[in-house]
Amino acid sequence: DRSLAVVETPPREKIGGSHSTLIGDRKGRKAVQTVAEHPHVKKIVPGPIDAGGTGSRTGLRAKATRAGTNGNVRLLLRDGSSVQENRIVTTAMDRETGERVREDLNEALRDAELQDV
Repeated sequence: DRSLAVVETPPREKIGGSHSTLIGDRKGRKAVQTVAEHPHVKKIVPGPIDAGGTGSRTGLRAKATRAGTNGNVRLLLRDGSSVQENRIVTTAMDRETGERVREDLNEALRDAELQDV
C-alpha cells in the first residue's frame, strides 16, 4: 500500500483557474475550503456554472465524484437549479487511490454539513 504525498500548500493557495466564481456564496466557499484543507489535494480548479435545469432542493449540496484514471476527482456543487463541477487535482496516481481520497473528501463534506446524510 503506497502512501500518498502530502501537500503543504496553504488551502487558499490551492484554489485557482480561469473561473473564480463559486456557487452557493458562503457555503460554496466553505465546501471548497473543506476540500482544500485535505492533505492530498494539490489544487482546485473551479468550473463554469450551469444555471439550467430545475432544482427542487434548497441550499447548497457538495459531493466529490468518482476518481478518474489519473486519481483526480471532481467536486460537484449544487445550489437550487445551478450546478458547478470543479476539478480537484490530488496526489493520487491512479483511480484506486483517488477513490480513497474521494471517500475522505465526502466524509469531510458530511462533517461540515454540506451533504445529505
